[in-house]
Amino acid sequence: MTPEEIETGVTRFLELRELDSGQDPASFVTAYLGAGGPPLPNPATDRDREELRTAIEAAIEVDRLLPGPMELPAQIGPYRVRRELGRGGMGIVYEVEQAGERMALKLHHSPMSPSGRGTDRLVREMQNLAGLDHPNIVRVVDTGAHLGAPYIVIDLIDGLPLDQMVSSLERDSAVTLVAKLTRAVEHAHQNGVIHRDLKPSNVIVRPMGNPCCSTSG
Repeated sequence: MTPEEIETGVTRFLELRELDSGQDPASFVTAYLGAGGPPLPNPATDRDREELRTAIEAAIEVDRLLPGPMELPAQIGPYRVRRELGRGGMGIVYEVEQAGERMALKLHHSPMSPSGRGTDRLVREMQNLAGLDHPNIVRVVDTGAHLGAPYIVIDLIDGLPLDQMVSSLERDSAVTLVAKLTRAVEHAHQNGVIHRDLKPSNVIVRPMGNPCCSTSG
């Protein structure tokens, strides 16, 4: 398996583990690389299964070492941590502060491979995000690493997640909002950035109705 294929498998496991904490790595690997699994150039080998299982177990260990919900780190890099904003299968989001400016910092669970290339790839992708400039994409302020886990710092957007207001949107407003998001995604694609986790909960709608999506899924 390529590093990208391993990363995709780890990501899928973490997503399922968020819904069911009892997910077993070995059972997942057997099902994931079995019939109905991802399309691979060649049938999965024992080595493929071992590499994916090792990467998943490494990601679980990173998750175990990251602070729990009530254990806020005082500092991440140069940023003072104010509070936790949320967490999911791929990381924890904090509100942080530097020189009086409030920002959001996402500390990623590293998609580790035995060679460490998954983490290197994630760091490169986060650096690419810093080059995006679009009114409907959250601005990237900084990137770095904390205890071996990559992080990305973005503007803290005031507004509501789209999933909390989608049922109350009128048709014309929904069409306008989706059109803005598609142009934002197109801008990201044209700059070599692929969003792997675009969903309503990752879109913040500002008070005036202007959506803003984060490209760090």
